[in-house]
Amino acid sequence: MAQKPNNALIAFYFFTGLWSFDATNGLWILYLVHCHWSLFQIGMAEAGFHLVSLLSDVPTGAFADRFGRRQSLVLGLLIWTTAPVMTFVFAPLSVVFGVFSISLGALSWTFIGGADQALLYGLTQSQPLSYARIYGRLTALSLSATAIAITAGGFLVSHGGWIYPYLLTPATNLIAVIPILSIPEPEPKEPKSETRVLTAIQQAGRITSQDVTLRWTPLSRQIFDPKSVRLASFPFGYHRGLYPPVWRGPLIGPPPNGRPSPKGCLSGLT
Repeated sequence: MAQKPNNALIAFYFFTGLWSFDATNGLWILYLVHCHWSLFQIGMAEAGFHLVSLLSDVPTGAFADRFGRRQSLVLGLLIWTTAPVMTFVFAPLSVVFGVFSISLGALSWTFIGGADQALLYGLTQSQPLSYARIYGRLTALSLSATAIAITAGGFLVSHGGWIYPYLLTPATNLIAVIPILSIPEPEPKEPKSETRVLTAIQQAGRITSQDVTLRWTPLSRQIFDPKSVRLASFPFGYHRGLYPPVWRGPLIGPPPNGRPSPKGCLSGLT
């Protein structure tokens, strides 16, 4: 029996609070200093983190599209469960393995980031509250959980040792898998008015090939629908199923004699 959307949202609240409860947040640089890392080595670790985030964002988005948002979240949580432990173990031993462990944490974030919003967007379609209001509440919950976690992490380090925040964070992430598994995967809904980017580019190419005066027009800014000549924006971020394409509206209406004029195209860009 499918779970009710209200229960799914409650489970999503639990997931957000648990995943945001990162006791190592704000302490990991101090831990690396404690392990006698230089500022240059810490900078290398930070650079590796952001580089992995940049390179893995699109592939992890494709993974979420292919296998589902819930599967992407589970995999990201499992990776983030191991990354803090690896950082705690390897940072005192080797800078190379320490950077690898920190970069592995970036990979887990790209599996989770975006997929969580896309899953939430699917869950809120049948809710009386809007996506923006629910997302705002989740953001407040996430910030509160992070603040409590950082405070708890500092307390644990001061009264126990560095091992405790690096065990607490994997534990909360492992528990966060439970509410995610209880959330049903929403059925993807394809917008009926969507024009595929590749098809739109081909259509734009056919239009520009008919009129040499339109060849200079940058295709990155203009995609035409031959039926009504509309200007559309590329659906950046749509690979995670979150942002629908936005149609800007008619530029010059139906073209006279079935062909757009350069003057009308220029007027639409102003």
